[in-house]
Amino acid sequence: MEIIIKQIREELKVSLEELEEDTGINRKRLSELENNKVDIENILFIEMFLIADSLRETHRRFVCN
Repeated sequence: MEIIIKQIREELKVSLEELEEDTGINRKRLSELENNKVDIENILFIEMFLIADSLRETHRRFVCN
């Protein structure tokens, strides 16, 4: 399973720092997740939920403006 966090984040022009601030997930961990350096079974559901929610809200603001 490929995770496409980086692709979506870059399309929305969101920096790792901004994603870290929005999710509370450490930048190093975010980088590992988006570069598929973490085995899928070691990714917490809450991590994926927070990232998806943050990117969804960013997308919503991006589209509405």
